[in-house]
Amino acid sequence: MNYSPQHHPNRFVNSISCRKCGRPCSGETLKVANDFFHSKCFTCKVCGVALVNAGYFSQGEDYYCVYDYHRIYGTRCNFCGGFIEGEAIKCAGEAFHKRCFDQKANRSLPSATNDKSPNKLQSRSPSSTKSSENIIYPKCGGCKQEIRGGQALIALDQQWHTWCFTCNRCGKQLSGEYLGRDGIPLCEDDYLKLYGIICAGCGHYIVGKFLEVGERNFHSECAHCVHCTETFREGQEILIYKDDLFHSSCLKSSALVRS
Repeated sequence: MNYSPQHHPNRFVNSISCRKCGRPCSGETLKVANDFFHSKCFTCKVCGVALVNAGYFSQGEDYYCVYDYHRIYGTRCNFCGGFIEGEAIKCAGEAFHKRCFDQKANRSLPSATNDKSPNKLQSRSPSSTKSSENIIYPKCGGCKQEIRGGQALIALDQQWHTWCFTCNRCGKQLSGEYLGRDGIPLCEDDYLKLYGIICAGCGHYIVGKFLEVGERNFHSECAHCVHCTETFREGQEILIYKDDLFHSSCLKSSALVRS
């Protein structure tokens, strides 16, 4: 007789802590760069808006919504006045959207008939810069495509788009608690249908600890001594007589044994 915890692989992710609150990350966890967050903890440093399904920027070790990042750190185009995202053209201490630089250059080109001097704008050798370095993006465990948003749900030793982390059997979106087998995510209902252990006492699935008696399994509260009707404590000897369960003391005193 053994008391054994039912094996639910990867029910929670407990080995990492949330960068913001410091508490262990369990269930749905976001990986942003090298940091981990609870979904509700991944917010803009300034205004506190949730960044889970929104664009964001990082500065040092902090994360910002698009509005606050541009307001604090943004670079404005010297031609149109708008903030620059992505590729920027820098020329003579000024910054431009690429399309705006081309427009400015076209407006600044002198006419060949009235100006034979060198084109000063072209002689400034503008440089092209990008706001992000070339990086290798992780691949989603569901769709196998690259995760480019900077946010990833960590589960079953893989990274996932949040919308791709679904039950492999019924397609239900998984969040919080989930179960997995061989790297495949499953909702609890489908996991139990496929791999669940049924209690010999009540006929329902067993989740958590169970009592193993011979080839039968029981919820701890469903295994009763036939003689005294009490349950069995962990580590207590269980005797089987004609498929019925007994405490050893109850079986010895039972008229069944003497008959």
